[in-house]
Amino acid sequence: MAALDTHKAFRTLTDAGFPEGQAEALVETIGMGSDALATKADVAAIHEEMATKTDVAAIRKEMATQSALQDVQLQLERRLTSLVLQMVILQVMVGGLIVALVKLLP
Repeated sequence: MAALDTHKAFRTLTDAGFPEGQAEALVETIGMGSDALATKADVAAIHEEMATKTDVAAIRKEMATQSALQDVQLQLERRLTSLVLQMVILQVMVGGLIVALVKLLP
């Protein structure tokens, strides 16, 4: 945080024609608010912590890839369920054929 040189500010104001009381009040008021001001170092530190456009693009790409993988997984699960059902139907049909053949044999 950049410190305000209150003495220098007071002198500058009084040299410019401000009465001492007004100059002192103004410098004090400015000093109160200067604690809340961000310095270049503060801004640089925040900037370093922020995600860049490249970071955001990489995250979006990863999310899209994960979404695509989830879609593929869902399609595979549906296909597997369909194949299992087809296998059960075929087994029932084969069982029926075996029973029919056994009844036809003398």
